[in-house]
Amino acid sequence: METDDFPGMCRETLDFLQTFIDSVPLNLTVNPISEDEFEALVRDNRSSLNWRSYFGHYLSDESFHIAFKITGSDTIDGAILAVYSVSHKVLHLLLLESLIHTQRKHPLKGRLTALTVIAATMLLTFLEGSKGAWIVEPDPLLIGHYSRFGFTRGFGEKSVMYASTETLQSMQTELLNTLRDSNT
Repeated sequence: METDDFPGMCRETLDFLQTFIDSVPLNLTVNPISEDEFEALVRDNRSSLNWRSYFGHYLSDESFHIAFKITGSDTIDGAILAVYSVSHKVLHLLLLESLIHTQRKHPLKGRLTALTVIAATMLLTFLEGSKGAWIVEPDPLLIGHYSRFGFTRGFGEKSVMYASTETLQSMQTELLNTLRDSNT
């Protein structure tokens, strides 16, 4: 599929992710981040990432963003912001943040990266010739965590991690089965 309808592919990806979440079930809702929600992330005292500096990327035509919330809640509990590079055919995960660190029983706890991999893989599958995904400037404390999801350390001195589309597809199958099994 060409990138002519990138917003449509993002919607289909979110629909797929919501269907999966509902099948588990996790009591979570996923939506694109609205501008008001983006501004709320900038001011959220639970956030440690600099959302404000990425507002231009949020506005990009190739922006892919997700707000994770408890079903029926207006509070964002986790969020991602990514931009697809049409010229390089890769997804750049710029911000990936859980806002529920202290809530041990929250349904998103320990699952944000897994759900992000599922969504990113689905989106990349829609995009013809996609090569993979980069995590840009990963938190050094999370490098080992991201490695468990198929990402490897970047090239040169850049602070990035990479996973090919094929690696992500393999990981997605494993994650889908694991998440389903852990909730049955």
